[in-house]
Amino acid sequence: MKRRLIVGERIMYANGDRPVNCIFSVTLEGALSEEDLNRAFDRLQARHPLLRAVILQEGTRSPYFDIRDTPAPSRVEVLPRNTDEDWVRVAVAEWQRPFDYQSAPLMRVLWLKGDAVSDLVLVLPHCICDGGTIVNLMRELLAYAADPLLEAVPYASFDTTADLVAKSEMPGKGAVIRARVFAYAARGILSLLVRNKPVASGRQYYMVRWPMDREQSQQLMAACKAAQTTVQAALGVAFLTAFGKVMGQEAKNKLICPVNIRKSVPGIREDMMFAFAPVVELSGADRNDAAFWSRARRMKADLQQKIHKLNPNHLLVLTEYFHAAAGQMVKHLRTTKGGHDITLSNMGRLDIPAVYNGFNVKRVYAPSAALPWRNPNTLVVTSFDGQLDFSLISEEHFLSRDRAQAVRDAFMFQLQQAVAVTG
Repeated sequence: MKRRLIVGERIMYANGDRPVNCIFSVTLEGALSEEDLNRAFDRLQARHPLLRAVILQEGTRSPYFDIRDTPAPSRVEVLPRNTDEDWVRVAVAEWQRPFDYQSAPLMRVLWLKGDAVSDLVLVLPHCICDGGTIVNLMRELLAYAADPLLEAVPYASFDTTADLVAKSEMPGKGAVIRARVFAYAARGILSLLVRNKPVASGRQYYMVRWPMDREQSQQLMAACKAAQTTVQAALGVAFLTAFGKVMGQEAKNKLICPVNIRKSVPGIREDMMFAFAPVVELSGADRNDAAFWSRARRMKADLQQKIHKLNPNHLLVLTEYFHAAAGQMVKHLRTTKGGHDITLSNMGRLDIPAVYNGFNVKRVYAPSAALPWRNPNTLVVTSFDGQLDFSLISEEHFLSRDRAQAVRDAFMFQLQQAVAVTG
C-alpha cells in the first residue's frame, strides 16, 4: 500500500535531510527480558501499518509511505544502565541519530538494562508520530512485554485524508479552490521570504528537565479549578511572564500550542498512529498586569475560541493542497525566528498503567524532540500518577542553557506565587 505523506507529516519529515525524532522514556522496576521486549516490538509492527512502512520519493514527486506486508525484523537495542540520568544522555543523542527512511521499522526501542531498575526509550520520526502516538506505543509495548498471550489486533491504514472525514464534513468546492489558490500564493511569498537567507546550522541542542512534586502538582491543579481556568492556560501565562522577565525586550510574549484533533475527526482512532497537529497562537496579554488568574482565564477563553474556529475536518483535507509549498515552509521554519517565544505542548495525564505482571512503572518523563527550526524552543508537559513533569528543549545559539535554566526558575516561581494567592 502507498500513501502520500500528509503536509504536516511532510514538514516534520524536513525533506528527509535532518533528523526530527520524538523521544519518550520511562523507568521500570522489576523483571524484564530481552526476549519479551523483542516479542513486544514484533507485535507493534504487526499491529501498526506505519511501523512496516518505508518512505520513498520519486523525482520531484511528493514523498510517500510504502507499507510492506513483511517488514525488516525489529530488534531492541540493549545498553548498560549505570546511573539514573543515563536515559537523558541517550535521549539527547537519539535526537540527532537519523533513521534510514527506506528501511523499516521507523522506530527504535532502547533498553537501558540495570539489575533491578531499567529504562525504556522509544524513538520515532516525528513524521509518523505525534504525542498521542508515542504514548500509545509505549503503553502497548509494556502490555505486550508483560503478557505473551495478549493479542495484537491490526488495523488498516488510510489512503488519503478524505478517508478520515465523513462526507457531511467534507469542504465544498469553493473552499478547495481557495485552498489551491492560497497554496500557490504561499509558495511564491515564502520563496521570496527565504531567498538568500542562511539556514540555521551548527546546532547544539540540550534539554532542561524537571518534575513538580505530587503535592505541588495537586495544589496547582486545585488552584486552576478554583480560579475557573485550566492548567494549560496557567502554564502558558507563567511561562510567558517568566520568559519576559529573563529575556526582556527580546521576548515576544506569544506562544504556539499544538492541538490534538483526534476527538474531532472520527476516522482517527485514539490507538492509531497519526502525526498531524495544527497549532494556534496565544498571547500573554499585558505582562505588567499582576492579576495572574485573570490573565489565565483570558488565555483559556482565547484558546477555546481558536480551537473552535479550526474546523479540523476541513483543515485536514484542505492542507493536502499545500504540497506545492511544503519545501518553502520547511526552509522558512529553518531561517526565521518566528513570532513566538515557545511551543507549549501540554499532553495532560498520560494513560499508562503503573503496575504490570513482573514489573512496575516507576517514573514517566515528558517526551521531547529537538526541532530543526531556527526557533526550536519547546516545552512539553505531562502528568503521571498525579505528578507534573517538564521538558524544555532548545539550542545553545538560540537560547543558552543558562538562560533556559533562569526561565525555568522564574516559571516555577510564577506558579508557586499564583497557587499561594488562591490558598
